[in-house]
Amino acid sequence: MASIITPSHSRQLHQTRHLDHDYKIIITTGDKLGAGTDAEVFINLIGHNGTSSYIELDARPEHFERSSVDEFTIDAPYLGRLHKLLVKHTSTGLSPAWLLKSIKVEDGTDVYNFSCNKWLEKDEGDDPITLLKEDSITDEQLKELSRKGGRSGDVNQLEAIGDVMDAFEERHTKKEGDK
Repeated sequence: MASIITPSHSRQLHQTRHLDHDYKIIITTGDKLGAGTDAEVFINLIGHNGTSSYIELDARPEHFERSSVDEFTIDAPYLGRLHKLLVKHTSTGLSPAWLLKSIKVEDGTDVYNFSCNKWLEKDEGDDPITLLKEDSITDEQLKELSRKGGRSGDVNQLEAIGDVMDAFEERHTKKEGDK
């Protein structure tokens, strides 16, 4: 699956755009009644060298069920050490709420763990989205990485996240219109 680069972040990816890189995404759904989701799930990786845009995980009906561990491979620019990720779903299907336990990302040499342990569900008209910090990085280290690189720090600003969300919504709406 090819990644999509949003205009608001093309500056961040200009150095890495030509480097295709495979990331293995391992998602664990929680073990509570109704924990699974039928919604479409998207992920946005944030690393030292920049950020991907939202990439839809090509799920089958049996994915994201209660206590499941689902693996996906995505293609994106090489982002360096991953610090954070955004995960979002569309709140569609018969059972849209989702208890996300964790996400593990493997990039061939490094493994990054992102704990969540919370419900992602529609709230006040917005699709559920959550920002996860890599487990081994402290808040202080994350602030320092943001200050030094500037790139991942851009994503800390609500305006930058809003731009990403707007671009996502435009693509998703266009995709729905094409069906």
